[in-house]
Amino acid sequence: MSARNNLPQQLTSFIGREREINEIDLLLGTTRILSLTGTGGAGKTRLSLKVAARALERYPDGVWFVGLATLTNPALVPQAVATALEVREEPGRELTPTLAEYIKPRKILLVLDNCEHMVLPCLLLADALLHACRDLTILATSREALNIEGEIAWQVPPLSLPDPREHVPVEHLSRYEAIQLFVERAVRIRSNFALTSENGHAVAELCRQLDGLPLAIELAAARVRAMSVKEIVERLDWRFKLLTHNVHDSEPRQQTLKALIDWSYDLLGEGEKTLLRRLSVFVGSFTLDAVIAVCGEGWEEIEVLDLLGGLAEKSLIVVDEHQGEARYRLLETIRQYALNRLKEAEEAALLSDKHRDWYVGFAERAQEGLSGEGSRVWLDRLEREHDNIRAALEWSATHDGDAEAALRLVGAVWRFWETRGYIAEGRKWMTAALNVSGSSPTLVRAKALNAAGNLALQQSDYSRAEELYQGALILRRQLGDLPGSAKSLLNMGVAARRRGEYEVAARLTEEGLAIAREIGDEEVIATALCNLGYAIQCQGNYERAIELHNEALGIFRGLGRLPWVVISLNNLGEATQAQGDYGQARAYFNDALAKAEELDDKPSIAGVKKNLGCLENEQGNPKLASELYQESLRIFHEQGDKQSVAQCLEGLAAAELTSYQERSLRLFGAAESIRENIGYPVPLSERTHYDRNVTEARAGLSDDVSGAAWEAGRLMSLDEAIRLAMEWLILQPDNHVVKKTPAKDKKYGLTRRELQVLREVAANLTDAETSRKLNVDVRTVNAHMNSIRTKLHVTNRRAAVEFAREQGLI
Repeated sequence: MSARNNLPQQLTSFIGREREINEIDLLLGTTRILSLTGTGGAGKTRLSLKVAARALERYPDGVWFVGLATLTNPALVPQAVATALEVREEPGRELTPTLAEYIKPRKILLVLDNCEHMVLPCLLLADALLHACRDLTILATSREALNIEGEIAWQVPPLSLPDPREHVPVEHLSRYEAIQLFVERAVRIRSNFALTSENGHAVAELCRQLDGLPLAIELAAARVRAMSVKEIVERLDWRFKLLTHNVHDSEPRQQTLKALIDWSYDLLGEGEKTLLRRLSVFVGSFTLDAVIAVCGEGWEEIEVLDLLGGLAEKSLIVVDEHQGEARYRLLETIRQYALNRLKEAEEAALLSDKHRDWYVGFAERAQEGLSGEGSRVWLDRLEREHDNIRAALEWSATHDGDAEAALRLVGAVWRFWETRGYIAEGRKWMTAALNVSGSSPTLVRAKALNAAGNLALQQSDYSRAEELYQGALILRRQLGDLPGSAKSLLNMGVAARRRGEYEVAARLTEEGLAIAREIGDEEVIATALCNLGYAIQCQGNYERAIELHNEALGIFRGLGRLPWVVISLNNLGEATQAQGDYGQARAYFNDALAKAEELDDKPSIAGVKKNLGCLENEQGNPKLASELYQESLRIFHEQGDKQSVAQCLEGLAAAELTSYQERSLRLFGAAESIRENIGYPVPLSERTHYDRNVTEARAGLSDDVSGAAWEAGRLMSLDEAIRLAMEWLILQPDNHVVKKTPAKDKKYGLTRRELQVLREVAANLTDAETSRKLNVDVRTVNAHMNSIRTKLHVTNRRAAVEFAREQGLI
């Protein structure tokens, strides 16, 4: 027979939360007071009712629900409990002792719901009852913990959501609780509603923007009566008007999203209200230093810490820890609410200025670290702050912000955009910053022009790159900036080399090198040597090119410029491969790849893999070559690097010469079309090899067939050429990244230390993190990874981990 209870009956189904229910149910057996905390609308009440219903059999004297949301007088808290337990108040006696006397001989679970506006009276009552009644257990729900002795505070998470960084097939979206809830509630409103390929990803985006909060999702689902999901998403900027419903039996604060958050906001102290408003200027997560600098006016640092702690306790901010650093964030719904409050207080412009200034300074500090040994650390920091950098740029570009600040910001973060593959986005911000600043002749503008040229060059937009470099050079010469003038000349040389103008490239590079030597700038000298070496290499003078690359590599290593070390190693690999020294070339490429992966430098990773693909092809491994070319092609295509896309298409065409001649010719034709469109000819040093491959692809085919295949390739769009290139694996189902073997017990010659390194890589640790954990040098970890790739016959870390798992090595 079930225990007595007064649990309210729920008219709608409960979605998901099985893991949470099991965990809370276990915790109830380890503590006498458990508080479910979380932001408004997180589903604390429904979760507590589900847990309480499951626990009925364990409490023979009842599970009693006490709703406190409607109370306004703290003195009425004991009365609400008495009403739930049907305990009569005795004249002339306080109610708490009467309650204790009633509960003491009984085994009861008491559910105190919505304690946040009555924290102190709830704390006092709970403390008194728990001390007097040994078989009493209390399950509380509140925005903040009661902070009573012995209490366990359990944060209620949002409903599960698909990762925005991953493309989840529509048929798998219903696995996520937030989407399940939306669909179930939408069907109640419109019976023919279903999750389809047309609306599936809009539903996922809607649930993400609503932070997986059950109440917000339910309110949004109610709108499908008159709107499509896409239309709801497009109107979320005014979510506090959109997300309402008219269910008369729900509490007023549950009928609109705004009323719910008003409830939480009104419970805050004035300092907490002020800080919450100010925090809305941040987008994504942020650090304590940023909070103090941007929001801390009028407070001592310790006061800011106390206010942050208070907001965290009340579930209005989320605190995460990343590599020993606390990071704070507001749920987007809370941020939008607080931003409206900030605008009402007429503080938005001032806080946006402070926010912009902080991130300009942060970006310039990061720029200093991007070229050194700690560049991966700074790249990761910039990644975490990218949303805030975007917000600072948006403010500068559209709200009469400081034009120079916008230029400083884009001039500082361009290398991050290049390295992490945000090139198209970076170019958009560059254009906006240059336009808003007019044409004032400043070094800051010259630096931004040069940076914009670098991103244009990455997308093979040579004319625009040369125009930007020329503009930067004119300004730098006008302002007497010798180091900057040298850099502009070197960049102009690179653009000329891409066009096949090797003598012009060498002349411009040597001019920049002369200036660098004159002022003694070692980094610019090394860059000039590197660029000059490649220009000479493209003309077939490999011995001289290797000399220059080695000289540059030595300087870069001495300066600790790791990104340039990667470039120099890759260049050396190309030059030694051209000389036929495949073993030395592979060593250079493997070293470059390990360092590029350590940095998570996407262009360099793709560039090295492209070169490894060429090496495998020349050594008679076309299937492995194709895999490498395809991995590179994906990255280059995402970045808009048409030059490298053309090279990958040619590499794949060369890999298919003996098997699929017509496809090979179509790929060659597509690559030729790309080269013509961007003005990038085949380098002189590669011309003979290229012509031989095309001739071989034509061999054995009639002139009509080969001509038709070539022209079909030339007429392809870029996307069609990419799709054709990616079909190689489909045509070759036995094409694996690794050479498989059925011997499950074979260890492939891996040493104990190599297996340790592989296990850490499988746990997503970087080489730097692995070196610290295993107490070895990073270079040792790199060497182990190179050895592992060689022994397992794989080309990258991911493939090594996948194969090792398949074979039971880790």
